[in-house]
Amino acid sequence: MENEATLAGLRLRPRTSAKWSWEESRGDTGNPPSSALQRFLECFPIKHLSPMIRMHQLDKGRRISRGQRVHASVAFKAKEYCTVLGNGIEWGSFVGQNNEYIDFDWATRYVNDRLEMDLLDSSSIMEAIRNLNHLWTRGEHSDLESHWIRWLSFAALSGNLAATYLSASTPVWDDDPEVEVRGAVGFFQKLADQQPVIFSGDLAEVLEAQGRILHLRGKDDLERLSEDYEDALRIRRAVAGESPRTPSGRYKLAASLCWSASYAIVLHKFQKALHLFEESLDLLRSLLVEEFSPAFPLFAFLQCNFATCLKYISHDHDLDTASRVAEKNATLSRTLAQVYPQYTPLLAAALHDLAFGFPPGRSLQEPHAAEESIDLYRKLAKQNPDEHDKSFSDSLYNLSCRLFEAGQHEEATCASLEEMQIRRNSQEKGDLATCLDHLSRCLRAVGRLGEALNAAEESVRIRRDLAEANGSWQFESQLADSLSNLSCCLTLMGQSQHALYAAQEAVSIQRGLSRDIPAATFNPRLAVFLYNFSASLSAVGRHGEALRAAEEVIQIRATWGAESDRALSLSRLALCLEAVGKQDEALTVAEKCLDPTCKLALGEKSNSAGVEGQLAEALLALSFCFPAEQVSRALKAVADSVAIYRKLANRSPPAYKTALADALFQLSSLLSSCGQHKEAFQVAVETVQFSRALPKDRFADFLYHLSACSYSVGNSDEGTGPAQECVVLRRELAQEFGTWKCKEQLADALFNLSLFFSHGDASRALEAVQEAVTIQREISDHMPAHKFNQRLADGLQNLAARALLAGQYQEALGSIQEAVAITRKLVDLNPPLHTPSLINILYTYANILCEHVQYEEGYQVISETDGLRQTVCCDSIFTSVEASAAYMSTRARCIIGLGRHGDGLFCLLDAIKLYKGAFSASLPYESTFESFPWFLRNVHAAISALGQNNAEVLDATAEVVELSRSLAGNSSQRFDHCLDEVLELYSSTLSVTSTGCDGE
Repeated sequence: MENEATLAGLRLRPRTSAKWSWEESRGDTGNPPSSALQRFLECFPIKHLSPMIRMHQLDKGRRISRGQRVHASVAFKAKEYCTVLGNGIEWGSFVGQNNEYIDFDWATRYVNDRLEMDLLDSSSIMEAIRNLNHLWTRGEHSDLESHWIRWLSFAALSGNLAATYLSASTPVWDDDPEVEVRGAVGFFQKLADQQPVIFSGDLAEVLEAQGRILHLRGKDDLERLSEDYEDALRIRRAVAGESPRTPSGRYKLAASLCWSASYAIVLHKFQKALHLFEESLDLLRSLLVEEFSPAFPLFAFLQCNFATCLKYISHDHDLDTASRVAEKNATLSRTLAQVYPQYTPLLAAALHDLAFGFPPGRSLQEPHAAEESIDLYRKLAKQNPDEHDKSFSDSLYNLSCRLFEAGQHEEATCASLEEMQIRRNSQEKGDLATCLDHLSRCLRAVGRLGEALNAAEESVRIRRDLAEANGSWQFESQLADSLSNLSCCLTLMGQSQHALYAAQEAVSIQRGLSRDIPAATFNPRLAVFLYNFSASLSAVGRHGEALRAAEEVIQIRATWGAESDRALSLSRLALCLEAVGKQDEALTVAEKCLDPTCKLALGEKSNSAGVEGQLAEALLALSFCFPAEQVSRALKAVADSVAIYRKLANRSPPAYKTALADALFQLSSLLSSCGQHKEAFQVAVETVQFSRALPKDRFADFLYHLSACSYSVGNSDEGTGPAQECVVLRRELAQEFGTWKCKEQLADALFNLSLFFSHGDASRALEAVQEAVTIQREISDHMPAHKFNQRLADGLQNLAARALLAGQYQEALGSIQEAVAITRKLVDLNPPLHTPSLINILYTYANILCEHVQYEEGYQVISETDGLRQTVCCDSIFTSVEASAAYMSTRARCIIGLGRHGDGLFCLLDAIKLYKGAFSASLPYESTFESFPWFLRNVHAAISALGQNNAEVLDATAEVVELSRSLAGNSSQRFDHCLDEVLELYSSTLSVTSTGCDGE
């Protein structure tokens, strides 16, 4: 009874007075029947009650249950000991077999569930091992050797031989565990050589123990460890094939299979591991059904290691095997949990493996398994948070990652937020940081940029504290990941300088880990960080450093990158080359990259949102690298990029909103450069419509572009609002950050706004330009001198023009004279670059001099301009017919002002003819005719100076009326007031001419 009670887990009081001996067993013949009737009845094969189970002893006796095992000590009883309570054992060939000599050959016939073999205690077994080892060490082969081998064979048949040795506290061979187990392997190998059927199982157990000891002692020879387990497994298979499949034998084979599979994982033999796991699982199924207690923890161990194996599945044929094993695991776990609710965590884990255990891109996409696993873990965590919160939060993390990859960003964000609440109650700060990193990506994808930045910043703080406290390279590596993520968030928030600091620190940390991380992991990670670093450098204008970082990325990804990674890296390199002025090299890289990138974008390899996003980004970058004469190729690249981003945005609009807006912005810009202003305007409108949730800085860019496109197509009404809103946003950004870059962008927005006031409210246009020029002067210390002077000269020219239209003649003259002086100095430094600007400024200067009635000085400026135009071989404002007409009107005004009316009138008529030709020949919306107010001002002054009683003057005025009416028809808001002025002039001229005719 004590054996059964102990196996059931009961704690019994020690029997200090009881002692069992072999001699007593030999002499014990059992208690004879107490009466003659009882002795008589036992001679017949009929059912009767033994003395142990008579009715009056019912409260003390024991019931003989079906399947109860017989203890091996019966073999030491007297031969007269016999009973009709058979147990499938032939008692005559069993009872009393060891009365005269110790020979356990009989036991081999009954090693099964019917015979309890735990006859020898641990001290007896260890004594036999030492004695036999002593004999073998001395080289003796005697009857005593056979005696001890028989002893050990009986212990082996009990299943306790190797287990007893391995649990012994005193070594046999050496105090060093490694040397000790090596000696044991040799000893048991010798036993197995003599009696393989009996001792092979124990040899396998010792081989497995040797593998465990070597592993725990940090031995790096994994092949050797794996060989130990494979040897043990071969032995287990052989034993299983030659002997009855007892639960203990099946369990040991299953355990051996599981250990061998675990080491196969370490050796990256994943297909082999999967087959071993499957075989072990098949054995465990029957053991669990039979309720063999050691099988339960082994099943949990198998699940854990199988989950590890799933992460490394890389081939389709492995995926088929893995999915089959995962489904078997889930089915068995479900059966087990239905019978034993305490094993529900195993079912939750099995479903988790089925749903999330496979590597990215090879998931079985089991939504029902995922939902059931999450529900089970949620219930378990509610019942016992301390035990199950981690598993529950891990499942939420994996679910969020799966949803994010599938483009379901709102759902991914919800799961990640729930995970974060659980992680905050945990002591594992590293897990919280990982959660926050992923949460920030989800929040970015749904447009919640402020919250995303907060999550990223908290993650960096946690990672930094952990890295400083532990000093481990793993924590440093995780800090680099968090910094890279923070850099992306800061970039989207328009904080380019802070984004650069984070990206730079991430690269620095990663470089410091080169000795700790394998090259296959280190190099791809470094390439990602360098790519972000290069983009951050470009954003702050450090193009040379950005180019060097991009070149290093190319070198790394030539070996360690996927095709989409290499395409993206080449496009960044092309952008950097173009930014530093190496247009030819940039074009070469772009041409090399464009066609393969387009094919990859449209091919089967772009099977995930991540890869498609990379290709779209590469195509967008390449569109910036083609020169003007190859604008069609640039348009094709950006159009393909827009197409991909549209598809991605349809799946998850918030995630790709910024990227699609950037691509549309570039498409609109290229269309404008091709003269397709109407199409550019339509694209710009679309860009602004869905980008209001983007950061102020980016949205202001889109508003600026929309207003410019509106102006190009003559829609001043639609352009004024965006231009004003752009100024408001730029002013807020300048006040918030106070950087010179923000102030420069505010100045640009003010210049742009002045265009929409120039034709109706000249004073407001002048105020906008005055503020812009004031801002430009404030930031002079923060810009290179040549860049500052060029921008200031352009701003002063703009100010002079607006001041003149507003009637502020002195301010106009002072501003233009300063602009001329600055530009002359720039021409001295770089004539080819700055001479076109000087020509343009001198043209404005001549107009202002005419307004001041300084015709002589004006004509001198015009003569100088004529000379400069002959020396310039590049495009300037005067290369168009419209600009030439406007320039000629200034010349006509000067000539007439000098009193040369005939030459002046001839020149004026040519100017009007040219301007009409420019309007007639122009494609729709190709020109904004910004020069027309100046042209009209010169014509008005010239006609007034010529006198209004001249028929040719009347014809010229009529021509101008027709031209004004045509322009007003295209843009009434911009040119209606011009038409009114011309009609008034024409009416006056016509009246004077009629009066002159009547007088005659």
